[in-house]
Amino acid sequence: MATAFTQVIVGNTLEELPQIYQALEGFCSSFAVPDYTRRSILLISEELFSNTVMYGYPDEGSDEIALDISLAEGEISLVFRNHAVEFDSAASPDGPDQENAIEDHRIGGLGLFLVHQLAKKVESRRQGLANITTVTVDLNTDDE
Repeated sequence: MATAFTQVIVGNTLEELPQIYQALEGFCSSFAVPDYTRRSILLISEELFSNTVMYGYPDEGSDEIALDISLAEGEISLVFRNHAVEFDSAASPDGPDQENAIEDHRIGGLGLFLVHQLAKKVESRRQGLANITTVTVDLNTDDE
């Protein structure tokens, strides 16, 4: 399969999330991405984007967040670039506490765990003042 690529650049507010969805949906439609994979990359993108917006800008300064979406060799790559507070998304978080009842779990902290469960690989680096997070997802042809 040939390499496919698209990019979307949005502001760092949650109101921009529909533009991310629109770019992802258009990409998936154009390149016949299977539904399971489409849903996975939507969830991954929502989690990483919303966490960046909510926790990465404590001074509420304005910034642009870029998302590159590419497809090659049976994998989709999502590359997020921003100038938020440094954060290592590649560090694999602990899963949910299996010992306690669901009512006793703290709110938050499971989104990044889910990203790691859905992704083949999560890489994060700091280049100058920019965070660059790359998430690789297999182009699944079966609903799992």
